[in-house]
Amino acid sequence: KIFIKNKGRFEQLSSAKILFIVADGSYSTIETKQRKYKIAQNLQHFISRIDDANFVRIHRSYVVNIEHIDTIEDNHVMINNTKLPVSRHYRTTLMARIKSI
Repeated sequence: KIFIKNKGRFEQLSSAKILFIVADGSYSTIETKQRKYKIAQNLQHFISRIDDANFVRIHRSYVVNIEHIDTIEDNHVMINNTKLPVSRHYRTTLMARIKSI
């Protein structure tokens, strides 16, 4: 679980509820099924602080929770009806982290 500062207070958020994180300059947006959280940390800093093996970077601007991936295609993944790009650089890492048959 992590705590996210929201309007002057810290809210607890289970990392399992996070679908994906999007880079937005020196900020990041955390997406869950219920809402979005904008935090004042860049994506690299956020990744270094979270200690969860389910998170994998798929693009310079996106980190996903592999537990929530619905489909993987050549250059994108689908999570909760959202299409996210997968760069060639991170595709090998993604494929190594998932279990496929």
